[in-house]
Amino acid sequence: MKKEEFETLYKKVIKLEDKIKQLLEDLDGTKELIKSYIQFHRPLITISSLKEKYWHCNCPIIIEGKMVRHSVYLGVKDKFEGKDDKKLVRLSQIKMEELLRKKYPQMFE
Repeated sequence: MKKEEFETLYKKVIKLEDKIKQLLEDLDGTKELIKSYIQFHRPLITISSLKEKYWHCNCPIIIEGKMVRHSVYLGVKDKFEGKDDKKLVRLSQIKMEELLRKKYPQMFE
């Protein structure tokens, strides 16, 4: 490899390293911004059966160090094929978002 080629490639490596460092800093800053909002906009929802007849879902929300569980009734088991039914999962997301929007409107403004 000629010296000129080496210098060109070396400069390119330095520039790319700087870009990567800047992108990682941006990523960390953005993650820090959304940290407290992520549990409201992308809640961790668990679907389970209630009295072996109904589906319901719950979601933990941590506020000021305390965990609060919110539950939503989804419907009769016969209407859905199972716990992993796409319609049931989508319904749980919609209903949980509605509940969270009602209880914590400041997190969605």
